[in-house]
Amino acid sequence: MTILNRPNDGLLSVLLVLRRAIVAYGPMSREKLFALCAPEGAVRQESPQSKMMIWRTLQRWIQLGLFRQDGQTLHLAPEFQSIALDDIEAMRAAVLELVLRPENNRATDQASEDDPEEPSGASDFTRAAAWALAQDPFALSAVPDVINFARNQQVVPDLFVNDTRWLAFKDWAHFLGIALPLAQKSLILNPARAIRAVLEPLWSSDLQLSIGEFLSRLSAQIPVIDGGTYRTLVNGQ
Repeated sequence: MTILNRPNDGLLSVLLVLRRAIVAYGPMSREKLFALCAPEGAVRQESPQSKMMIWRTLQRWIQLGLFRQDGQTLHLAPEFQSIALDDIEAMRAAVLELVLRPENNRATDQASEDDPEEPSGASDFTRAAAWALAQDPFALSAVPDVINFARNQQVVPDLFVNDTRWLAFKDWAHFLGIALPLAQKSLILNPARAIRAVLEPLWSSDLQLSIGEFLSRLSAQIPVIDGGTYRTLVNGQ
């Protein structure tokens, strides 16, 4: 399971609906959450796809740490509980930090990717983001076939595999603040929103920082940008 493997692991919209339901109504059982998000009257009985998508999305984000399950009760992880229902910017920053955590990226190298016992977590998105942010953003936005463009650079393992994963990456990259969507299947890489979200904690108690120290701290906060651990790893592959 991977966050780019839609629809098997659900869409971004499914995650946001699940989260909004728990924020609005509080911790609840899985059955109640499913009844709220995919009520019987709105889901065709002959098409169980919607319920399966909700189940897989919930499983994925329990694994990543956004949701917690205590017995039969589902609730948000503590760092997400204080985010207001409509505070998308805070939600965006919190999800990006969660996605980039080391424990959610244990398959960022080829060795662990080939290990069937190694959960992929968010590694597919992280590797793709590190690669995409290393490209000329204007040139990448004009590439007609990004999948083959990435393959021609011989990054191993394959970054996108198929068009479905590229489209999923486009959705997540936009939501997580590292890109802006363009017409059809294209996007332009621009991590300004992701950077803006971490600027305040970067300074801490320091009134001034050298450029080098600032960039070092920034790449530690967002390790898919230049100088970050994931960017360095992908560049070496």
